Amino acid sequence: MRNVLFIAPRYMNLYLDVIKEMENQGYSVDFIPEESFKEDPYNVRGYIRYGKIWVNKEKFVRKNRCRWKKILALEQYDKSYDILFVLDGQSLDSYLFDELKRRNPQIKTINYLFDTTTGVYRFDKFFSFFDRVVSFDPVEVDKYSLEYMPIYWIPSISDDKYKYDVFGLGAMSLQRFDLFSVIKQICLDNKFSFYLKLLPNFKVNSWVCYRIRCFIRQLIGLGNTNIPIDALKSDFIIHEGLSPEIFRKFIANSNIIIDTSAPHQDGLTARFMWALGAGKKIVTTNLKVVNTTFYNEKQIFLYSEDVKRTDIVSFMEVPYTGSSDNIDLLQARIDNWTSFMLK
Repeated sequence: MRNVLFIAPRYMNLYLDVIKEMENQGYSVDFIPEESFKEDPYNVRGYIRYGKIWVNKEKFVRKNRCRWKKILALEQYDKSYDILFVLDGQSLDSYLFDELKRRNPQIKTINYLFDTTTGVYRFDKFFSFFDRVVSFDPVEVDKYSLEYMPIYWIPSISDDKYKYDVFGLGAMSLQRFDLFSVIKQICLDNKFSFYLKLLPNFKVNSWVCYRIRCFIRQLIGLGNTNIPIDALKSDFIIHEGLSPEIFRKFIANSNIIIDTSAPHQDGLTARFMWALGAGKKIVTTNLKVVNTTFYNEKQIFLYSEDVKRTDIVSFMEVPYTGSSDNIDLLQARIDNWTSFMLK
């Protein structure tokens, strides 16, 4: 049995899917959750945007290295590993790689990215420490000469409890709010059942404080990221997310999935891949999907602000009965995906 040290973010518990599949394939897996620190000089959404004034880079490096020394000294991680597998990989340190190679000079180091260096973290600062770096984003694959692999998908599970004509869920953003507002009105006008929800990344305890927060963000040049109060008071808002299992049940039992991509990435979201694997119709704002082998105009509708609502309705009304035997899609199924990563 081969030992894997697996480092991944706890976001949506996606790491549990990967651990389960690695164990199914006979690996012994130890997990360390990825940490994200705003004072990390490679954190695009933290330090690079806010922290240049008050953060001491050298102090953070010392603190982070001490953190890794303490982790690897714990009894549960005090062993030799055959593979280091890192999903994303914020706040890594050279000590991690040096210590693991000291224990096993033949260790294989693999990095998979489902976030980007442009919008989330300067992952490229650690590329030289890995034997292989694989990304979900085709633009960054070309930019950094990486391997390409979409995010994995898992065969769907039927459950009528989660059955809707239209399903959409994502983090709160102005783009998603505007799109969901359009889709909701289409559903109401055409008597489509729907589940459309948005998750703010903060809770508003006081609308006065929120207005002050927005004012301050405008002063420092971040006004475009503010969310209007009307949007935060809408019936789209929920404060508890869905587990990956429940998320996939919604996808498996809905007819049309609403997908939106972040402005700083061109890769396909987990939501998109899960819907594709389930053979569902997809309305997406990621226009770059036309450059992939997955694109099929009968299954995928490219949404932009200038499309006609009648075109959306026409797309939504026609059932999709196509096959899901695309070779690249089969390669992204989680068993094949995991084998590819750890080959």
